[in-house]
Amino acid sequence: MIARLALLGAVWLVTSGSYYSCTAGNGNPRPLDPGNGNGNGNGNGNGNGTFATTLVLRNSTGAETGSFMFGESIKFEFTVTNLTDRPITLQFSDGHISDYLVVNSGTNTVRWLWSQGIAFMQVMTPITFDPNQSRTFTTTWNGVLADGTQLMPGTYQARGLMVFDAFANDPLATNELGSALRTFMVH
Repeated sequence: MIARLALLGAVWLVTSGSYYSCTAGNGNPRPLDPGNGNGNGNGNGNGNGTFATTLVLRNSTGAETGSFMFGESIKFEFTVTNLTDRPITLQFSDGHISDYLVVNSGTNTVRWLWSQGIAFMQVMTPITFDPNQSRTFTTTWNGVLADGTQLMPGTYQARGLMVFDAFANDPLATNELGSALRTFMVH
């Protein structure tokens, strides 16, 4: 029975479309290394702290772009790099490690949030970054919104992030564990 549950869990992780599965709960990362500062950062995703983050958007052919056709899938590649010369472990309160969102350009109106409606494993989840190590989290989005409609042509912004303290209340909060907003267009 346990083996079947483990297999079902593995199948769910593979089919969820994310490199790492991600929580109900707030998923606040906590450093396990007491010498690494607060672990949550207060940088802006540009590498001025413990971590640097980048978000790359790719079209259905795999090319990096900021322009998509109506109905075309968007692949999100979110990379987090430990800028220090020591290992840093972030502790998450559950399986919600990373997330992605799309907002109307120039606003804080969230159009799509990857984790919306997903149930995550309720188990403490540590992620360790070795010195200068990068980890990439990916997902592919088909452009379908929570209400079942397709993202309409227009200008939008996307963000990738590791779930940080303020995420539950403000997924656009400045934090070095979240990328800068990346502008893209749907035609």
